[in-house]
Amino acid sequence: MSSSSLCTLQESGAKINQELYHKFTNMVSSFPCSPALTRHPLYRHDSGWYAPLAPMVSTMVADACFSARPSDIVIATMPKSGTTWIKAMLYSTVHRREHPADGPDHPLNSLGPHECVKLLEYQLYIRNRIPNLDGLPDPRLFAAHAPLVSLPRSVLTMGCKIVYVCRDPKDALISHWNFVNKFRARDGLEALSVETAADFFCDGVTLFGPYWDHVLGYWRAHQAHPQKVLFFRYEEMIGDPAAHVRKLAQFVGRPFCMEEEEAGAVEAIVRLCSFEHMTGLDVAKHGKTELVVSMAENSWFFRRGQGKGKKGKFKTNGKQVATPMKKPKARPKSETECFYCKGNGHWKRNCPKYLADKKDGKVNKSIYDIHVIDVYFTSVHSSPWVFDTGSVAMINNLKQELQNEQRLVEGEVTMCVGSDSNIDKITIAYSLYLQD
Repeated sequence: MSSSSLCTLQESGAKINQELYHKFTNMVSSFPCSPALTRHPLYRHDSGWYAPLAPMVSTMVADACFSARPSDIVIATMPKSGTTWIKAMLYSTVHRREHPADGPDHPLNSLGPHECVKLLEYQLYIRNRIPNLDGLPDPRLFAAHAPLVSLPRSVLTMGCKIVYVCRDPKDALISHWNFVNKFRARDGLEALSVETAADFFCDGVTLFGPYWDHVLGYWRAHQAHPQKVLFFRYEEMIGDPAAHVRKLAQFVGRPFCMEEEEAGAVEAIVRLCSFEHMTGLDVAKHGKTELVVSMAENSWFFRRGQGKGKKGKFKTNGKQVATPMKKPKARPKSETECFYCKGNGHWKRNCPKYLADKKDGKVNKSIYDIHVIDVYFTSVHSSPWVFDTGSVAMINNLKQELQNEQRLVEGEVTMCVGSDSNIDKITIAYSLYLQD
């Protein structure tokens, strides 16, 4: 199949299903909504995340209709968190054999990243369309902004590989604020102030946010299944893009061979996907991309996002943007009882008997004796809980959300802890004072 057929999905196989779109439109219209940084109000999904009407409907249609294959690779990001860059990086890495990165006719040079790797909820399942994606060759590449809980269920059940990029929230906010104001300027609307944008962001009312809920969903999945979920940090990608190209190739099962390394294939991909190269292309300067119900100038997707570059824009009287709460590190008190040896003044993680037994192989590997020692409640939907093992987990604050997720049964709160094959469900509390 030609690169044009691969990147520009034909609509001849798509069918109109107005009934399904109408059903989900009515459902989303009944959700609570709020003004936001975006031009359109954001609706709150039952799972707690926010999106405008059309993208939320598209996300739900994709969940119902998208049929994943085990070989599919899905990019997941919050908006304005390196989506364009990781799309280019993934496409050029996966297709480097048929399209060498230094070739003049590379599809990225003529189509751009957003036509080579399309967003499920912004470019594929839109305008009453249900596209036929069966003709795309393996591995199929897709992208999504949806949180993990609302990715198409077939992506999770079929074991597709997911590549997630996390960006410093302050920089992601500034980039999103700039992006939205370009739409507002085009439509003759007044620009939003960065303070207003920061207030929405801190309240969690942001596109596919709250931010930390989105990031933590994929981070937990990466910790539990690192062979299926790759987690990149945007700032680290900037620091060493070549290393991340190699990690990406290894993750998708296409590592660089010695001949490719010696020929400079990695460096060629880095150059192809660089900000300088991409912004100099005609498709970036003059092209447009369809996003649900609107067209975006391709040039709007490119902004030199050096980490920590624009934080001075925030005024001191605005809300603090996604800065972790400062709190002294929890330490055992003299009266603290160790749950392992029952002695005082220490926790199990630094208990001399526990450490000695662990060294001698006498400690059971199951995880049923973990206890909560501190909870840092926050104003968002989850808070850090500190355990006597030294680990920290994010637990929902909202009692109703715990009930919705079947995590609160007859007053008992349970959670899964561990990694890989060593995962146990433990009871962490019976009576909790949870936020309403």
